[in-house]
Amino acid sequence: QSRPSVQDALLLRLSSHLEFQEPVGSATELAKAPGVSLTVASRWNTPHVHCRVDGVWTTEPGIPLRPCQVQGLDPDMYAIQFPAASRLEFIVNDGNHQREGPFVIPQPGLWQLLCGVLTEYAAHSEIVKEEADEPPLVKLFYRTPWPNPHVHYRCGHSVWTAPPGLSMTSSKFDLEPASDASGAWWFADIPGDHVEFLLNDGGSTWDKAPGEQHYRVSHGTWKLVQKRLEEVSTVARVPEVVSPHALPAATLAENLGKEGVVLIYSTTWKSAFVHLTDGVSWTAMPGVRMFGVGQDLVDDLQHGPFKPLGTEGWFGVHLP
Repeated sequence: QSRPSVQDALLLRLSSHLEFQEPVGSATELAKAPGVSLTVASRWNTPHVHCRVDGVWTTEPGIPLRPCQVQGLDPDMYAIQFPAASRLEFIVNDGNHQREGPFVIPQPGLWQLLCGVLTEYAAHSEIVKEEADEPPLVKLFYRTPWPNPHVHYRCGHSVWTAPPGLSMTSSKFDLEPASDASGAWWFADIPGDHVEFLLNDGGSTWDKAPGEQHYRVSHGTWKLVQKRLEEVSTVARVPEVVSPHALPAATLAENLGKEGVVLIYSTTWKSAFVHLTDGVSWTAMPGVRMFGVGQDLVDDLQHGPFKPLGTEGWFGVHLP
């Protein structure tokens, strides 16, 4: 990203009738701080914000935006803070003739502009749910040399699954050192408070608890290795997924050449998030924020086999 020099930024601040600065700290702190803070996702190399706070507009093209340094926000975005503002009118431009807006921020807080949609950060900030609100869940990790393990189970006194049961998913998380004989880790999420289960190879070979009994667990995270069943919370917590992500490229051809996954999504929502798992745990809700995609990419998509499903626009994220 291109950014104005510290000297240029200082001279601009001294010559401007507006009080502004580069925001620092965490997103949560910034959302509670006095004034108006704005973050912008832009495909332009040198985006500017042309704005007014008390009736007087900046001289066009306005204030050049600097890359975001706020903890918890994407560093590919741009950010600016007006610490004395209670309301902000603004237009974003490329430093020349291309522009987006006008927009009005009606009150102090941290605001985000993505794909022409302005939203307050507080609506998408850390979502914390009480455990009592979470449906009970058994997360079972199983180490086995079988290439296609299944878990055959029932919750409480309900009926059993049809054999062989639920196919387990390969896990990337290594809960303990492996031996060649113990195989790889697999996992399954089973909704329920009290679960009774058996494991099998997808065919006629079964893994039962000692004494030819069923395994039994309550809600929580468990691991099973060679008939040893332990609750993971007492052994090792699964780390939270932090998925590296970035803006999609400007055109469809560039995105097709990228490594990893480029996800493009059309929706009626005004913002979009993608909740991800690495096969062990999930991103913290609401997940990774998707970016508004540029007009060139939208044009490529609309002239191809893809058609928008919503009226709010297109969102995208690159997961390298």
